[in-house]
Amino acid sequence: TDGTITGTPTKTGTANLTVRVTDATSATTTKALSITVAAPTMQIASVTLTTGRSGTQSFATARVLVVDGKGAPVANAKVSGQWSLERGSATSRTATTGANGWASLRSPNYANATGKTVSFCVLGATRSGYTARIATSCASARF
Repeated sequence: TDGTITGTPTKTGTANLTVRVTDATSATTTKALSITVAAPTMQIASVTLTTGRSGTQSFATARVLVVDGKGAPVANAKVSGQWSLERGSATSRTATTGANGWASLRSPNYANATGKTVSFCVLGATRSGYTARIATSCASARF
């Protein structure tokens, strides 16, 4: 036929094969080929922060968007990151992306934080079957 190789990969790796072709005059030739299937990649597309207050307590929420190599949302990715308030200790948080690729991670409550800067940095993202290409992505906001 037209020589098209079709199918849906079920695992990553390299498959080695030998292709034999025959032309209209019955002449044949063979060639060794390999097909490599790589895991899809995912990356952080966006990190945004919003802040809020409850009485004397300040808090922030980070929204993190995880997408694949084609820009489509990645669901069920575990996102990990770290919150810090200027000159304060860091607090780690994790969340899982929804079907839309977004994860929400809430900061701890900070007392007397008015005028201070809170920061969130994505430290990583994982999902079975994906290779993460995650550069440190940070966002900051002032209470």
